[in-house]
Amino acid sequence: DGLAFPLQLLPLSHAAVEQLLYEMSRRDESITPLTRRLYRETEGNPFFLVETIKALFEMKAITLKDGAWQGDFDRISQRELPSPTSISEAIQARVHRMSETTQDALRTAAILGREFDFDLLVATWARSEDATLDALDEMLRYQVIDEGIGISKRDYAFRHHKIQEVIYAMIPHQRRQHIHTQVAIVLEKHFSPQLDEIVSELAHHYLQAQNLDRSLAGKAAHYLLQAGNLAAKQF
Repeated sequence: DGLAFPLQLLPLSHAAVEQLLYEMSRRDESITPLTRRLYRETEGNPFFLVETIKALFEMKAITLKDGAWQGDFDRISQRELPSPTSISEAIQARVHRMSETTQDALRTAAILGREFDFDLLVATWARSEDATLDALDEMLRYQVIDEGIGISKRDYAFRHHKIQEVIYAMIPHQRRQHIHTQVAIVLEKHFSPQLDEIVSELAHHYLQAQNLDRSLAGKAAHYLLQAGNLAAKQF
């Protein structure tokens, strides 16, 4: 009947997260370090934000007294924040609604990283371009990835780093290392003229791959040294 219309719900801004936490906690600027850390961790996703706060209460890092939050907010903001089961379950449920073929492509994409290029996914997943495009279309429909929104402006990026992390953790250990090996080999071939731009990625993939194949330890060490030298020059 034309009565319904879609609403695009954007993530909360940094200022909105701060305001929300000030009102929820009934605290002053003492909670600012935690608001900043929670914004970085959740990227303004309201569900991830609230579930992480609930997890902090459950582990007694934050308590409630006379209606106000109590805790060492500086210390909490510097430590690793909990990864609530509810977030993992929500992401897994969305992934399991996809076709088996798309789930397979999604696992390879998660190994590639938060951001990835179409050509690299095609080469690593070893399927046709049409099959890869079909899988990517389904990932876009289920809103686990977006087109070209990341810092590096690659073709695709996972909508939230937690989505990529949960999918990565879902991959069996040995299969994960096998895909890292495939990615490393394809990266070397794909970027052979400009390896300097991806030495950190190569170091990461070979470091994981050598757990499965010890003959790759030399390559892991080689690219780790290169990545370290490059970081020393830049900083």
